[in-house]
Amino acid sequence: AYRKWFWWVLLPMVGLLFVAIGRRISDYGITPERNFVAHAGVWLLVMCGYFLWSKTDNIKFIPISLGLFVLEAAIGPLSAFKVSERNQTAILRSLLEKNGRFEDGVLKAGEKDVPREDADRIHSCLLLLSKHDALDRIEPWFPVPIRTITTDTTKNGYYTRATDIARWL
Repeated sequence: AYRKWFWWVLLPMVGLLFVAIGRRISDYGITPERNFVAHAGVWLLVMCGYFLWSKTDNIKFIPISLGLFVLEAAIGPLSAFKVSERNQTAILRSLLEKNGRFEDGVLKAGEKDVPREDADRIHSCLLLLSKHDALDRIEPWFPVPIRTITTDTTKNGYYTRATDIARWL
């Protein structure tokens, strides 16, 4: 009975997982962790489909498919880190454009202060990019090299780097 009903019972939980992670991604963007959760949800959905409708339930499908899903999530242009970097860069650019700080591919001085909510979101994007050593994605936007804005080059100084750049912005 357990084998017969397990995948049917798991299916609505997978749906709930997609609703939850979709909500977080729509509110805050894609991070590597959220990408891994979404990937796990897709894998669970594939498992449910395979074991519910397959005529030959082969247990070897679980580790093989999991290995393929993990490889796809870890390497290549669709890896969790690359996808999150592109997403956070796009969010950062849209926030800067919205607040009059970005024009023609270059940062410019603003005439008024950035609202606190947008400033926090900008800092959050910079924090993720700094943490994953991806600040080079936004370096062409700056009129000066990023290394002149922030002096902290230590491995654990990603928070300081993000804060320095956010203040500069």
